[in-house]
Amino acid sequence: MRITSFIVVAVLALASPRHANASAETVTILATAGFSSTSVVVRRSNGSTYLLDFGIGCLATLFKDGANGVVDYPGSLYIGVGKFTVSGSSQQCTIWDAKLLPTIVQGSSGSTTIITVQGDGRGTYHIFPQFADGRFSDGSYYRATLMYSEPTALNTGTCTFNWAAGGKSILSGQYSFGPSAWQIDSTPGSAAFTSGYATLSCSSAINAHVLYSFYAPNGHKLSEATVFPSLPGRVVQLLADHRDGARLGIAIANDNTASQTIAIAVWENGQSVTRSHTLSSKSNLVGFIDELTAWRGTAGQVIIDCPSQCAAIGLRFTGASFTTIPATIRLP
Repeated sequence: MRITSFIVVAVLALASPRHANASAETVTILATAGFSSTSVVVRRSNGSTYLLDFGIGCLATLFKDGANGVVDYPGSLYIGVGKFTVSGSSQQCTIWDAKLLPTIVQGSSGSTTIITVQGDGRGTYHIFPQFADGRFSDGSYYRATLMYSEPTALNTGTCTFNWAAGGKSILSGQYSFGPSAWQIDSTPGSAAFTSGYATLSCSSAINAHVLYSFYAPNGHKLSEATVFPSLPGRVVQLLADHRDGARLGIAIANDNTASQTIAIAVWENGQSVTRSHTLSSKSNLVGFIDELTAWRGTAGQVIIDCPSQCAAIGLRFTGASFTTIPATIRLP
């Protein structure tokens, strides 16, 4: 777990009742020394935490002890341009950007409040660019195991799982969870091989990952790897290491409702090979990087350009064994 801590100058009062405007929401404000004078951290009633950026023109002196904040967006999602008003003030600040932060845990040391950002991957929406199950003609087979847990010992809610391919749902289901609940579910691996991508959408933040397992026809496990959710981005990077007979396989998920054309480039020694691929809505692209781009090098930097964002993951195969190669977001 990667944990970043920062000291809060003031933790303001608890949220007041919801604003009269149906699209507005009263939030708890966390005014911190770790952020600029034009930004503030807010916690919504559902427990999610956002960093709001007002840009130039919003007075930081408004963020005082005992104040409440009202966030107004056209819908329930903090997307696009919104409005922010501090209770008791006539000034309305324009929100130019809102970033969902990892869960924030609050503690104290004397009279100072400590805020810790949990960087362990918990969130309300998880994308797994590859989710596969089933047998091949030679009898070998894959199984996928979904594992998730509620990390705060506070929240009760539901998660909706969806496994999709080619714009169609292969399998969907709903899970209910309580405080500190956990769940482990495995696919049977008995039907014909099927591949797609999966999402897990939850009412409050949870931790989730998928275990990929590959078996010989006699049931002997040949390889296994843990895959964490992949964040979407417009430019995504992976590293390809084809030394010692290895090959990098990648999966790219387009979780959007519209198709998009992506470009995959592999850079090695200042030279690049680029190929374009069209991903239909709610679908994924899977293949070895040398097949997807015609790259024949030894070690390189893979850059995936997705105009409407995509999520990616890599698996480095050496024979039947494989390990996870996570993607890096270069441009969200």
